Amino acid sequence: MGQPCPRNWEGLRKETQPRQLECARGLDTDDLIEVYLLSVFTSEPPTYQFLDELAQRGVHAVEPILRTISRSTTEFDDAPVPELLIVFRRMRRLGTYDITSDPSAITRLHARIEEMRNAPLKRWAQRLVLDLQAPGSE
Repeated sequence: MGQPCPRNWEGLRKETQPRQLECARGLDTDDLIEVYLLSVFTSEPPTYQFLDELAQRGVHAVEPILRTISRSTTEFDDAPVPELLIVFRRMRRLGTYDITSDPSAITRLHARIEEMRNAPLKRWAQRLVLDLQAPGSE
């Protein structure tokens, strides 16, 4: 039998990429969100290798993602917002979930973006939400 999978980014980053992806499949959604964000923010260049795994979870990942976005309350905490909006864009592209069909979720996203203090991140997040809501966008 093989070694047990690491349950966090610190452990996963030491694994080969195929092993990282294999282990990511076994993570609960909250842990996968953390691993996704840490892999983006602590890798040089940023890595999006966990994006598809998270997006494949579709509707099951929506509430944990919205909770993570809402939990962010400082200018430093603004950074995850656009990165998690990218997950919603990928969900739509993969056909696993379309956030625009959920007016409550869109309202929550707009409210959080309005609270953002980091101007460049706020503009990026606003563009991502507009892109999501554009007819025929992916």
